[in-house]
Amino acid sequence: MTASPTPPLTRRHPHRRQHPHGAPVDHYQWLEDRDSAEVIAHLEAENRYTQTQMSDTEAMQQQLYEELLSRIQESDLTVPWAWQDYEYFSRTTEGEEYAQHWRRHLKSGEEQLLLDENILASEHEFFELVDFEVSPDQRLLAYAIDTQGDESYDIRVAEIDSGKTLEQHLGQASGNLVWSMDSKGFYYTRLDERQRPWQLLSHLLGQPQSSDRLVYTEQDERFFLHAYRTKSDRYLIIESCSKTTSEVWYGAISSTDPGPIQCFSPRRPDHEYSVDHHRNHFLIKSNREGVNFSLYEAIEDDFDESAWVALLQHDPDITIEGIEPLADYLVVSERFQGQPRLRVLHRQSKATQWLGFADECRSLDCIDNIDAESSCLRVRYESLTRPASLWDIDLVSGQRTLLKETPVLGSYDPDDYLSQRIICTTRDGTQVPISVVGRKNSFLKPAPLLLYAYGAYGDPLDPWFSHARLNLLDRGFLFAIAHVRGGGCLGEGWYHQGRRLAKKRSFEDFIDCAQHLIKQGITTNGQLAISGGSAGGLLIGAVLNMAPGLCQAAVVDVPFVDILATMCDPNLPLTQTEYDEWGDPNNQNAYAYIASYDPITQVCHQPYPNLLVTTSLEDTRVPYWEAAKWVATLRHNAHSPNQILLKTNMNAGHGGVSGRYQAYREIVFEQAYLIKKLVLSNI
Repeated sequence: MTASPTPPLTRRHPHRRQHPHGAPVDHYQWLEDRDSAEVIAHLEAENRYTQTQMSDTEAMQQQLYEELLSRIQESDLTVPWAWQDYEYFSRTTEGEEYAQHWRRHLKSGEEQLLLDENILASEHEFFELVDFEVSPDQRLLAYAIDTQGDESYDIRVAEIDSGKTLEQHLGQASGNLVWSMDSKGFYYTRLDERQRPWQLLSHLLGQPQSSDRLVYTEQDERFFLHAYRTKSDRYLIIESCSKTTSEVWYGAISSTDPGPIQCFSPRRPDHEYSVDHHRNHFLIKSNREGVNFSLYEAIEDDFDESAWVALLQHDPDITIEGIEPLADYLVVSERFQGQPRLRVLHRQSKATQWLGFADECRSLDCIDNIDAESSCLRVRYESLTRPASLWDIDLVSGQRTLLKETPVLGSYDPDDYLSQRIICTTRDGTQVPISVVGRKNSFLKPAPLLLYAYGAYGDPLDPWFSHARLNLLDRGFLFAIAHVRGGGCLGEGWYHQGRRLAKKRSFEDFIDCAQHLIKQGITTNGQLAISGGSAGGLLIGAVLNMAPGLCQAAVVDVPFVDILATMCDPNLPLTQTEYDEWGDPNNQNAYAYIASYDPITQVCHQPYPNLLVTTSLEDTRVPYWEAAKWVATLRHNAHSPNQILLKTNMNAGHGGVSGRYQAYREIVFEQAYLIKKLVLSNI
């Protein structure tokens, strides 16, 4: 069939949802029927139209793809991490989409293949391995896979030496699993009909799933369950969390019978806390004294809140993000002045030191610290100009050992590039950071610039390195991240300033950041593209309505743009737990506020930029129809000669395609679109 040179015509059929505060007419509600042949035909027609409109970039896409591959070490090994008698690592091989997972005996050096994702994925168009756990006796492997993209996982168990599958198709699982210490079974969380992890069960190997023991049920629709084993391997932790409140239960982890589980601290509104255990003490991160969290410890026999002993008091300028207990030390992940940093606290002497890293635009994480009695800390560090590197840091001597820096093949030299943090003073006087990177000569005059943001759930969106991004930077582009309120760049307070009835601050911050970059001569309206995905897509959708003419193009992935309709439908996955983030539309004020920025209902007869929108048919977080309805609404109402494209992946979920080479193809497609709209259209 020949694709049409004009956009597919989307049928309009008025439909008004039932809601106590009224609801706008939805002309495209029929698109929500994913089993309808008409809906599938419409999405496929949109894909053909997009392919036709991008056909003149096919040679460019191939060139971008080859450039990207030329920088990547396609056959590579991860840095091993040691546990008991083995060290574990992953291997990628040139030409293969997925990784293999291996282990090596520490004494004999013998290697064993644990799992080959390529074999598991061979019969599926989509494949994701989400959890991968070796039993404490190191004989068995449990793993969870998704072959649809809908984030509903099957758990399987295999015997490592023989490769024999012992258990398979424990379905409707969230992907979270925890072995009991006797290696006779494991704990896992089960999803309800709305994709919410709501029950924790224990499974005894060799028994049918129907006989699994129910350990805990979370009845409140706003709360999600997650389980883990403490650092000491002594306790099973059951964590139930909403966006603003948490509650922790704990029990024995020695077998699949946890005994009578106990509540650590009963939930109360807006109290968030998490618990670990090390050397006969519970470690608690809690916000009971302030939004930036404090750190406490409690003895096993008396963990009532009144007995918690403060290790680090609340500080209005420092957010505590995580705790890593190692031997005589506590390594605390903090956020100070918009930057991640690590504090090392000696348990006995109380002496404190900070581990410094130079780049002001960086990401910093503690990873693979399995042995709780080791005084060696493993850290992952990267920046906008430096690829990810793994370091071992001796907490006693302070000595640092570089284990590996991710290779960037070819002639890449980080000294040819500049990353900097720019401060934008917004309309209400708030100073919002912007992280920017590009080749040094690209800062000498206005340049094409891609401005990205997320701005939700307190995600700090720390800067990261990208092999693919070099395709744009080496063509004179700049890349920038606007660290708007609603994210967590400047701590928990920063998050609270951009949520619920203050959500519009996220959008206003983004607009002000874009205009600041233009006023500073870094870019121009005609050279600016903006981008965001999921909740970041909501941000971009709102910005396009609020600031016509701001940019030349936008790329929006799996956008949450039908927020009013979604939040008014409690039967959709995840809706009720989102009330804490956006507001409960059953409250009239919250309903009116959400309606005032809803990207679809606020579309009006004004100019809109060139727009590429991507979505996935199997997405359960942000359904495909949100993007489809938004595109149809824009085309019907927009006063603009610009192009609006919709691209639906018919075999993927919220994270997009699963194989690495497939993902590279998706990336260069979007890059070719940006080059076409920002560079070639201006020649």
